[in-house]
This record gives sequence, structure tokens and C-alpha cells, in this order.
Amino acid sequence: MKFKPEIKDKVINYQYFDQLLDHNDPKQGTFKQRFYVDDEFYDKANGGPIFLEMGGESQINATFLPYELHYELAQRYKGLLIILEHRFYGADGLSPISEALGSPNMKAAMTTFNVGQALEDGYNFIKSYSKNVNGKSRWITVGGSYPGNLAAWMRMKYPDVVYAAHASSAPVLAKADFWEYGYAVDIGLAKSGGSDACAAGWRRAVKLNDADSSSSVPAAISRLLSPIVQYGFSPTLALGGKKVKLVDFVCSGNYLNNLINPNASDTDVLADYNTLYTVVNNQPVDSTGMSKDDLILWIYQTTPYIDHLEKAYNMEIEDEAQTENAKLIEILSKYSFEYEFTQIEGEGSVGEITKKYMDKHDLTFDMILIGTKERGNLEKYFLGSVSDYLMKGSVPVLIIK
Repeated sequence: MKFKPEIKDKVINYQYFDQLLDHNDPKQGTFKQRFYVDDEFYDKANGGPIFLEMGGESQINATFLPYELHYELAQRYKGLLIILEHRFYGADGLSPISEALGSPNMKAAMTTFNVGQALEDGYNFIKSYSKNVNGKSRWITVGGSYPGNLAAWMRMKYPDVVYAAHASSAPVLAKADFWEYGYAVDIGLAKSGGSDACAAGWRRAVKLNDADSSSSVPAAISRLLSPIVQYGFSPTLALGGKKVKLVDFVCSGNYLNNLINPNASDTDVLADYNTLYTVVNNQPVDSTGMSKDDLILWIYQTTPYIDHLEKAYNMEIEDEAQTENAKLIEILSKYSFEYEFTQIEGEGSVGEITKKYMDKHDLTFDMILIGTKERGNLEKYFLGSVSDYLMKGSVPVLIIK
């Protein structure tokens, strides 16, 4: 199947959907959420598939569609293509929180700028837009990176409306020590006009700076440095009336010589690192190629908000666990036998965490009783099956359905 990039010659007509500002409190009203529909290949009469591309950390751009896998799949299977913009992105001034962005009121305005609300956006959109398509059409969510997370979680959370999902390079499993990203920065610097010496100096500077846990230097620098890794281009800095690529500023030796000098002292390396922070932090907004509103939203998502994004779905799981624990305690309280209730927390597979806790405290049992949620294959892959894991041990396991 051959891609059809002539979409770039089409007139791109974006549409707007009245989306709830807060799905937990509909009284807060709605905002205009932008989306794009390409029905060129859609076989409505026979119910072709619907590919819903989840928006992420930027405005949607329909001109990219011909270079994406689901565009080819839509041609092959006569499907409908839809791109849904992530909440609050869009042209400056159109976001419902435009006035708050960059102001002291921004934190309060951002309370609904999170994963849970974005997933509800997708669900609400599908339920509403379904009246415009053949009822036999099946919805398939797609996305890459963070939007890939959303695509996968949409399928897990709303299997009643999402038939399948394609999540490309999606970090769906939260990881506290995400060392692979640092590795990608090294590779990105070397392959984007930098050098191995620059990558080594960068690693050294970061380690030295990490000694000060209160420092905001890494977040400020990553504001412009991370596009080298994530998007394959180097932002441009405005310096004294001329434009300099960020990768050249960091790696050429013309501006931060100590950063690439292996013989420089720790003090000199940190001095260059802080110079970089000062320069990056004072850059005009337009030097990034993003709109003012989008830049602020993007920074909020990726520098310091990225931790919250990665943990958001786990927080929902934790809340669900607390609710289930409360129900269990209430049931146990109705009986006269003695019991000890212990809540175990950890990162990783639930089965593995449970087994490690048992081994650490030298706990032995005649039998383990465990309930089953009857997860599908996708949920088992992501969340693991506790019963499957514990049955590999030496203690008999009784599964209660």
C-alpha cells in the first residue's frame, strides 16, 4: 500500500467539539476541543473501522497523517481517520485557561489538565461522535509516546467502546529510575550535531548538579534540550541578535568550553552548566517555534509535570485498591475469627511484590486464597496476573472467582 501525501494540498478544515471542562463536575461547563476528520477512505455503508488518533503535547497537525501507519490502514480497510486534540492545546487565546497560563492562577486552572480527564475526553468524544458513523464501525485508538499511553489506556478503561489500540513507543509502565531517557539524551546529542565528548560532559554536569536535590536547573534546560531527543531537531537560541542552535551552544566549545573539556574542574563544569541554565531560562517564547500557550502547557506536562503524568494511572489504581481494601475490612469485621490485615505497597508486578514480602518476613502458609479479576490478555500483559505468579511457588493456591 502506498502512502498518499497529497493531503498537504487539501484544505484542512478543523472542527470543534463541546467537551466537558471537568468530567467530575459537569457544572463547570464546556470548552471547544478541536478535532479533524478525514473520510476519504471510509466505507460508511459497510461499517469500516474508525482510527482515533489521540493528541498529546502539542496542537494537532493533519498534514502529518499520510506518514502514519493508521493512514495506510485506513486506505487498506476503508476506515475513517479522526485526530482529537489534547485538552487545552490550540491557537493562543482559544484555550479555556489562556488567561491563567503563565499567571499566579495557573496551578488552580491546571487541575483538570491531567491523564484522567484526557481519557474521559476520548470516551465522551467517541460516545458523542458515534451517531455520525455506522453503528457497526469499530473504534481503534492510536498514538505514539504519551498519546500511545492514552490509546492503550482507552482500550483498557473503556472496552465497551474501544475495540483495539495501537500504542507506539508508549511508556505505559511507570518507572521511578528511567535511566533509558538519559541514555537517549546521550545518543541524541551525539547524533544531532554534538559529540561523544559533549555527551560525556553532559553526564558529568548532571551528576554534579544532582547533588543538589532542590535545583531546578535540569528542568529548565530540558525545556529546550529534550526536543533533540524526542523530536529529532535542535531548537534555536536567540543570542545577541543572532540565532544559534542549542546543540551548537552546548557542544561546539565556542560558548561552554568547560562542558566538553574532560580536564575541567567540577567547579568550572558546574559554572558552564549554570550558564546554560541562565541562557535557556531567558529565551523568548518564539525561539521554540511553539505558540505561547502551547509552550507553557508543554513545559507543564514535560518538566516538572512528567512525573505526575507517568504516575497518574498508577494513582487511579491505588485509589481503587484503597476502596477494595475498605470493602474487605468491612466484610471481615462481620466475623469473629482473628485476622491480621496488612497493606503492601511497591513498584512492579503485584505477584512479585507479594512474594518478596513473604520471603522477607519469612511467612509460611498452608494455602493462599486469592480472587481473580478475570483480566484480558492486554491487562495481564501490562499489570500481570498475581494468581499465575503465585502458583509457581511451593504453597498451594486456591483461586476464588
